[in-house]
Amino acid sequence: MTKPNVIFIIIDALRADHLSCYGYLKETSPNIDKLAEGGTLFNSCYSCTTATDSSLTSIFSGRYPVSHGIIDHGPRVGQDEIYALSASGTIFLPEILKHEGYTTIALDWLGRWHRRGYDLYLSDLKEKQYRKQTRIARYGKLLVDSAPLNLRRLLLRGLRNLIIANKRRYDAKVLTNKALHWVSTSSQPFYLFIHYWDVHAKYDPPKEFVQRAHKPGTTISIEEMIQTVNNQNRREYLVDIAGGAKTVDEVIDRYDGAISFVDYQIGRLLRLLKAHYILDNTLIVVTSDHGESLNEHGIFFGHHGLYDQTIHVPLIIRYPGDIPKGKRVENLVQHVDVIPTILELLGAGANWLSEFDGREFMHLLAQNATLEDFRPEIFVEEKFAQRKLAIRTQRYKYIMANSYEEGICRLCGCVHGALEELYDLDEDPEECRNILVERPDIAKGLRNRLLEWRRQLEFRRIEKAKVRNGIQRLRELGKI
Repeated sequence: MTKPNVIFIIIDALRADHLSCYGYLKETSPNIDKLAEGGTLFNSCYSCTTATDSSLTSIFSGRYPVSHGIIDHGPRVGQDEIYALSASGTIFLPEILKHEGYTTIALDWLGRWHRRGYDLYLSDLKEKQYRKQTRIARYGKLLVDSAPLNLRRLLLRGLRNLIIANKRRYDAKVLTNKALHWVSTSSQPFYLFIHYWDVHAKYDPPKEFVQRAHKPGTTISIEEMIQTVNNQNRREYLVDIAGGAKTVDEVIDRYDGAISFVDYQIGRLLRLLKAHYILDNTLIVVTSDHGESLNEHGIFFGHHGLYDQTIHVPLIIRYPGDIPKGKRVENLVQHVDVIPTILELLGAGANWLSEFDGREFMHLLAQNATLEDFRPEIFVEEKFAQRKLAIRTQRYKYIMANSYEEGICRLCGCVHGALEELYDLDEDPEECRNILVERPDIAKGLRNRLLEWRRQLEFRRIEKAKVRNGIQRLRELGKI
């Protein structure tokens, strides 16, 4: 039997509750909705972290950040994290699928370790050029911090424009055109990863998609929003993101329009797959690396904070025959579980299961699966803007920072929520009322489970590194 093709789509910064198939009132995603109708939608999928570098590493390795070592993002990823990734022995999905006989293709520009395992990797930036850009960004940040205030703002805007300009080279239409070409010409079986960035700030889709998405709602003025932010640099960033909009709702319309723009391009890809008679022999996965807070919890147009707006992500899997049509799974699942499940579907899971922190969830698709099956909780951490950890069950969420320094948001200049937070999600799904003082027993139990989870993963990482170092030493001595 011919191996199925695999298409893995990540829509950066897409929160689940802004897709029509997840109950959003605006019609943002008709093509993604059709994918859900033809496959299975996971209603309670959560990311492992809130920044792209660390999240993609978790998605494609099936490991939490504490296991693979990449906690931060972009120029803030230090050499200690790069070393930890190397020492962890982490293996990525494209490396596995290449070993299984797949042609591996990536439509992405992040480079560095994200390139591993790909036969073809889209990026106008060569590795040397990317390292140069990273150094410029890192040194530029040091220069910004030491410059006079009036010059600092100009330099910071230049750095932001450098990053935004790079992303715009790869809008959804450009990426989809390349995907259409590669699908039409690549030998099968192929694995294609598409990383759409349009839903990430700065949200600027073609105007017709914004108009289509616009519906009136509640209004928060941009001026009012700016007054709540303590960090001057962040204020200027938010003004740039607003792009002349007078209200937060106008920016949200652009965010929704960006979703519609990406959705339209996904529709083009699906039509080509059908025209080439390979749609039903293609395993398709759609998710996002993290969500986006648009105004909730005093976090505007960003993905920091461990609230559900930022960590609840869509997950839709379509593969006729093995994945039920039109099914919705309510069980808690997490990004680390996706790769083990894909490999199980491809019949390759048994060879790699020991590599993952997650596990496959195929049994959740059975008719007799219950809500208690699989995960009793999920774990999330972040470092890019603030250093916090969280545990979430079906009913409760507990968030903690080890100190005030770790809890303060370097972007907004404040502590979002508190250093410790507990929410009853049944009574308070928007996470507005911290019940830590009222339910210290629940908080203590969740805190202990959270810290034990982290302790076990750290211990396992250290032990695995010792074994690998021992094997390497024996090889150097010629004993194996």
